[in-house]
Amino acid sequence: MEHVDSKSVIFLGNSQSTWADLSNNMKYSTSFISLLDNHLKKYGIFSMKYTVSSFSIDMLDNQFFEIMGANNPKIAVMQFGIIECARRILPKHWRIFLKEYRLGRKLTFALHDNHYKWLEFCNKFGFYFQDVPLEQYSFHADCICSKLRQSDIAGCFIAIPLLSDICLEQRLPDTNKFIVEYNNALIEICLRHDIKVVDIQQDYINSGKNLEDFFVGNTVHLSEDGHKAAFVALKPELERLLNIGVHG
Repeated sequence: MEHVDSKSVIFLGNSQSTWADLSNNMKYSTSFISLLDNHLKKYGIFSMKYTVSSFSIDMLDNQFFEIMGANNPKIAVMQFGIIECARRILPKHWRIFLKEYRLGRKLTFALHDNHYKWLEFCNKFGFYFQDVPLEQYSFHADCICSKLRQSDIAGCFIAIPLLSDICLEQRLPDTNKFIVEYNNALIEICLRHDIKVVDIQQDYINSGKNLEDFFVGNTVHLSEDGHKAAFVALKPELERLLNIGVHG
């Protein structure tokens, strides 16, 4: 069995896989990152995580060599997309500007409190605000794939999981159609670079389980069931990349 150097795997992504922004009664006892970390330790492999709230694919692209240089991983597992494709009440630069002023903050809070009605209003005029539009998302994904090869780092991306009906109804209307578009673009780019995009949700859906149980309440955060499904889906690809388990 082949063992690789310690600290060889890094998990990168936003808060979708963490407890960030969840109330105490919603917190889960484990995550797919901790489950994978425990599995990798059996082979003497240690993992690191760089999961930050609002961390987006353009940030990783811009900070790629700094982050990878500081951690020196052999494998990178990357989860992005929901921050980038989800509909926003206002463009990012407007939100940053309004945050600096009291009346601006009041306006932003008012729109948040009535975000569903506001988004319905935006629909009538064809306004769709996203932090990283599809074209930019594709550009940054392609750059990251090239930088992985340049840095001799193997990796895989995690497909954005489709949201539950309750989340779509109460928080993020129409987002699933954008998730499909962003996932398709990512898959096409990764195929050119021979990098796999892992669907952590497909087997869960195929087994007939309720999609609402994949998430915590009406949020985009994975539930314990979601994390266990993600672990099962990611484990074979990590074992393949690291040449361990059935691949060792």
